[in-house]
Amino acid sequence: MSDMGGLKRYMPVTFVTFVVGSFALMAIPPLAGFWSKDEVLAGALADATGDASITGWLLVVVGAIGGMITAFYMTRVLWLVFAGSFRGHGHPHESGPAMAGPLVALAIPAALVGFINLPFDRFHSSGFAAWTMFDLDYFGGHPAHFFVPLALITTLLAVAGVVIGTLLYRIVPEREPMLRMGWVSNVLVNKYYLDNLYTDVITHRTLRDRVAPAMYWVNDNVIDRAVFGAGALAGRLGNVTYKYADQRAIDGALNGMAGGAWFLGRNVFRKLQSGNVQLYAGGMFLGVLVFAVAFAAAAFN
Repeated sequence: MSDMGGLKRYMPVTFVTFVVGSFALMAIPPLAGFWSKDEVLAGALADATGDASITGWLLVVVGAIGGMITAFYMTRVLWLVFAGSFRGHGHPHESGPAMAGPLVALAIPAALVGFINLPFDRFHSSGFAAWTMFDLDYFGGHPAHFFVPLALITTLLAVAGVVIGTLLYRIVPEREPMLRMGWVSNVLVNKYYLDNLYTDVITHRTLRDRVAPAMYWVNDNVIDRAVFGAGALAGRLGNVTYKYADQRAIDGALNGMAGGAWFLGRNVFRKLQSGNVQLYAGGMFLGVLVFAVAFAAAAFN
């Protein structure tokens, strides 16, 4: 906005629609924003007075002050952008129909749509109002009633915001009065020091300087040592398994079985397969004799 100014004479349609939208946002009656803000605050006031709710009173106070601040900064926008002389570069001009048309189409309901909430039964029973309304009983609630003193107070606060913004920015809008309020200006310029809190305190001092070294120490001294220890233990278990279970037990058993088979084949079974017919006949006779004795013993028993 510091490079704008004086756009009222160059962009009249944008100026008029922006004024309508701004006053609706400021909740100036009878524009749309007034009705929505009034119902919220009236509901909060009913809750505060009915149930002695601190939250209800807090919402009423914060909402009323917030409406005043909204009116102030929107007035500031109007004076900085549309009043004074043009401070930028180039040649500003009005938008074409593709942009100006929607601006007008939005400005009309911003000025009039709040009237659909007025208590006219015939109006609510059909048309746009019936389409946009909902059944409050479904939500377990009830509509807030219009409270004239509250609406008057919030409207006066909004008007006060407009007056303050006009007094500060009307004469020389390009000179920013908000920069000449001492520590308040510093707080606003530094965005409530939220960036400093996030960058300096949270990111650098806390995460980078404290949390990150601690996590690195844990990774280096706890996680890495645990992983290295597990690897070393697995290596030792593998060596023990290879030396005793595989080489001595499994391989020893297999080698013993092979050696036994070799010994039996060389010293026992090879002699039985000598090719001597008399020896084979003697073996058969001996076998028949053994079977005969066995069958005889079984018959007598």
